[in-house]
Amino acid sequence: MRRLLLALGLLLTSLPPASRPASAQDAAWPDRPVRLILPSGPGGAFDLIGRVIAEGLNGPLANRVVVENRAGAGGVIAAEAAARAPADGYSFLLGILSTQVVIPATQRVGYDPATAFAPVAPTTMAHMVLAVNPNLPARTVAEFIALTQAQPGRINASYAGRASLPHLLLALFMRQTGAQPYPVPFSLSAQGLQALMSGEVGAAFETASIIRTQAAAGTLRALAVTSAARDPGLPEVPTMAEAGIPGFVAGSWTGVFAPAGTPPAIIARLNGLLAELSRDATYQRRLANIGVQPQTGSPEDLGRWVASERERWSGLARSLAGSD
Repeated sequence: MRRLLLALGLLLTSLPPASRPASAQDAAWPDRPVRLILPSGPGGAFDLIGRVIAEGLNGPLANRVVVENRAGAGGVIAAEAAARAPADGYSFLLGILSTQVVIPATQRVGYDPATAFAPVAPTTMAHMVLAVNPNLPARTVAEFIALTQAQPGRINASYAGRASLPHLLLALFMRQTGAQPYPVPFSLSAQGLQALMSGEVGAAFETASIIRTQAAAGTLRALAVTSAARDPGLPEVPTMAEAGIPGFVAGSWTGVFAPAGTPPAIIARLNGLLAELSRDATYQRRLANIGVQPQTGSPEDLGRWVASERERWSGLARSLAGSD
């Protein structure tokens, strides 16, 4: 009998993690607080998203999810904390483009995003809008491109943060279309937005939630959205594909990641809870109020998405990181 039990134990430990039966500890998860580490300080966009997610999970998880803000270094401090955390199912990261793709591609960080984390589920997406100052004589993307080509470098385009998503989108737009605005960096997105509304700069890529408000007030003009379908809040604004730039689909996304080695049974359970949450009307409404849409999918879906984002943006981010 002892030999039989020993052989059975060896067989179980030799199975790949996804094939092992859930342990009693996994089945009892969670029996203490679960950390959701956020790459933002209190009040920031990712803080708001993370708190909506955590509060939505607190129903099925008996109020055991707590948020932990780790602001700084574009989210790297949060990602490093999550990568170092025990892989026991009690620490998770709200990962974003900068933590999983851009910053690891442009500077040395204390983790390898391809191996340090196990994807759990995609959670949100916020698409962007190419907008111009209303005094600029361009009402379509084609007119804007032609205007910049007729006056190379005369029309400014703002972005906040080197190799940030707005910077990446502006650079990609210029490469794909031959547009020739002059890129102008700002330290904060609010500064760039103010410059756009005042006419100090002529164009920028901004989040759709901001552009909806300003377009309704007449302080900005939206030319095209970067989503695959039109924005319900800007129904008259074409997609980039409709404006003649196929494949120009991008947005600011979030996903939940666990430290590598986290038990698959816990990842599967959290993925299922997040999928259920994405269908909840109150959750959808709360995310809509902060300008993002819920996303859902398997851990494999999130892994494939991040890999595609890494392939798409890493080289461009490196080329932008050392220049304005």
